[in-house]
Amino acid sequence: MIADQQSYRIRMAIAGHAYATQTVRIADPDLRGFAHIAASRQGLFAVGPAGCRLIAHGQFYGITVGPGTIWAFEACDRPRFRSNRGRLVQIEHEAGRVTSAKVIAAELDNGCHQIDLVDGSLLVADTYNQRLLRFALDGGGPEVIYPLPNLEPGSGARYVHANSLLAIGSQRYLLLHNDSQRTGRDSEIAIFSEGWCRLGTIPLKGQGCHSLALLEDGTIMTCGSGRGELIGTDGRAIKVCDRMTRGLSVDDAMIVVGASAILEREVRDEAPGEVIFLDRSYNRIGSVELPGPVMEVRRLDGRDRSLSAHLATLA
Repeated sequence: MIADQQSYRIRMAIAGHAYATQTVRIADPDLRGFAHIAASRQGLFAVGPAGCRLIAHGQFYGITVGPGTIWAFEACDRPRFRSNRGRLVQIEHEAGRVTSAKVIAAELDNGCHQIDLVDGSLLVADTYNQRLLRFALDGGGPEVIYPLPNLEPGSGARYVHANSLLAIGSQRYLLLHNDSQRTGRDSEIAIFSEGWCRLGTIPLKGQGCHSLALLEDGTIMTCGSGRGELIGTDGRAIKVCDRMTRGLSVDDAMIVVGASAILEREVRDEAPGEVIFLDRSYNRIGSVELPGPVMEVRRLDGRDRSLSAHLATLA
């Protein structure tokens, strides 16, 4: 354990230096042969049923993609420390190879979760501050959005750990994890207008949920993380593994799910993870182990029903 603690301190020192020097630590620029990218606490990986490749060092969570571009959230300090060493990085690629990488926003809370491209802007779930941050792609500071009660001292607002978002047509969806392990409450999906006015709530039959994707029949699917499941707003529940499911990508042929050890937050960042590949009938067709817990999975080409920009192109 002492050696593990020392290794972690060294990694945090290296991450701190990367933050101070605005360095994105590309490990291998080669994306060829892989259709998906996964964020983990031990790096950004290109993944497929037969293997994986470390693309960038760091502690990553949210990922979204555009043509030739990957955006990712990186925490350059302990994820639950409030040192504001979170940042957004932009990685450009062409013909299956990374061509450049840069930092486009910094001084963010270390605990930001999912990001997505909505209406031409990057939306970031600033989870521990119970708000969203909207960044224009051409630069500048964030616009702060409070779709949920602001957690100001004395406000009495309830913390809901909003960790995932999705735009479907004119509506916006936020996944409310509801801090289930502590509160015992099931997770929910909050529905909003384009202007982030609350319209309603969809209850879920699961706890500690993460990630959102829209299926062809209109069902919204999420990871029922507490039981290692995929669950749908239509009531379906599919057991995937005995780990915590988190990270979800859905395309015409496959469903790809991230998995991590079910541990307390303070220790789970060092545990190994897994990316599981299912066919559309939920049969396992492959898996790959990662050295850290999986936080997010997306298709590199953007044809992914967990991505708002892709859903906007569908009839």
